[in-house]
Amino acid sequence: MSACSAVLRLVCACALWALSAPSAQAQAPSKGDGSDRTVAQKVADYRRLLLAGGEQICPAEGSSCDVPITITQTTATDGSLYCLGTLIETIKVKGTKNTGGENNLTLNWILKLDSTIPARFTFEFQLNSGILVVDDPKGKMHSKARVSPMQFSFKNKRNKKPAEAVYLPVILQTETKDGGNKVVTLCAAADPKIVND
Repeated sequence: MSACSAVLRLVCACALWALSAPSAQAQAPSKGDGSDRTVAQKVADYRRLLLAGGEQICPAEGSSCDVPITITQTTATDGSLYCLGTLIETIKVKGTKNTGGENNLTLNWILKLDSTIPARFTFEFQLNSGILVVDDPKGKMHSKARVSPMQFSFKNKRNKKPAEAVYLPVILQTETKDGGNKVVTLCAAADPKIVND
């Protein structure tokens, strides 16, 4: 396992812990400025910001389904531009059959850039873990591939239902500064799910 892959898995593990651990319900220390909200509330706000809600249906007919991720930016107090990746909360995969064989559907995640993003920024899926499957108890996701810098795919076997998987998009923002120096940062993203139906 590469160092990069190990770090990504650690980040995902920490995110999942924050969503599920009982200690996440405890209040953060009060600063006396109204910021003593619970960790769970902060995580919920973060997920609401990055998940568009609702579901996207991948129909039973056909062998592929495109899933858009909308890329926007937000400005920090110091003027830095940070990347946000927003997408549908649930992908519902139709045509799943409880069989021993495979009935593959290729899911294609595609980056869609907001028109206001300055030209000095480029975006891409991380090479090996652009879509990081963090929970797939029935093992339906396989054969990942970065098709292009702005498209990442995974195959879904469509052979077990009900079944759910949770994933995390790993998207990099590169800013080219004056003089040609490049600054790479990680886009904020949440953890949607894939449901075999």
